[in-house]
Amino acid sequence: MKIGIGGTIGSGKTTFVNFLRKEGLEVFDADKEVALLEKKGHKGYDLILKHFDDITLKDGSLDRQKLADIVFRDPFKLTLLNSLIHPLLKEVLIDKMKDKDLFIAEIPLLFETDFYELFDLKVLITCDEKIALKRLEGRGLDHDEALRRLKNQRPFVKIKDLADIIICNNDGIEDLALKARQFMKEAVYVRK
Repeated sequence: MKIGIGGTIGSGKTTFVNFLRKEGLEVFDADKEVALLEKKGHKGYDLILKHFDDITLKDGSLDRQKLADIVFRDPFKLTLLNSLIHPLLKEVLIDKMKDKDLFIAEIPLLFETDFYELFDLKVLITCDEKIALKRLEGRGLDHDEALRRLKNQRPFVKIKDLADIIICNNDGIEDLALKARQFMKEAVYVRK
């Protein structure tokens, strides 16, 4: 069973996945893998530097915050960055999932890419936009930047039909923990 978990920024994907990890399940983290691919000396790093100027720190590493500021202000540059990194990520993902009876992955852009086709069970974590904005602002983004990042994602109505399970995270952490336990009981352990 291959399970992909995705959702919009601020929806609570990582919190949901952390509940799964606390129960002993291993979960592939696409964001961490991308950070590795973008490190100096890796394929992603070299590709990014070929297409983006003046985005390194004094030690030569990527200034990921500066890169994020650039791509979230320009949809073309966001598409370009994704076109550079997603094939590398997909290659790693396919390699990691092969020969596994149970493989769970957290992929923020699961439904915005063709990655969802790799999974038997696709889970969409979602919440109301107002709640996502508040969560993003709680992470230090100003309102305009949080809104810009939300607007750069495909709307819920365009991705909901791709999901097998939709988990709404509007009601707080205790409710999400309950939904994670229910998900493990009904979706993971039953199908393993």
